[in-house]
Amino acid sequence: MRLFFKDGKSIWHCKYCSTEYRESGGTTVVANHLMQQHNVNISSAQEARTTSMQVNIAEAFKNSRQGPEYKRRCLSGGAG
Repeated sequence: MRLFFKDGKSIWHCKYCSTEYRESGGTTVVANHLMQQHNVNISSAQEARTTSMQVNIAEAFKNSRQGPEYKRRCLSGGAG
């Protein structure tokens, strides 16, 4: 993905072909172009990050229910 300015407007230029879109069109247009024309799925990376964050949040809630016996790591390097 490359952004350029043309006539004072931000333009997205596909790195695989010469197609150009206005950036103001949103990411759906770009994602559809990449998937339909080049078989590139950019949403898979975002889905992986979202899943990872959800797992981390679920684990944090599970650990918080373990009570005072559960010891958290001290990330600041001090005694904890």
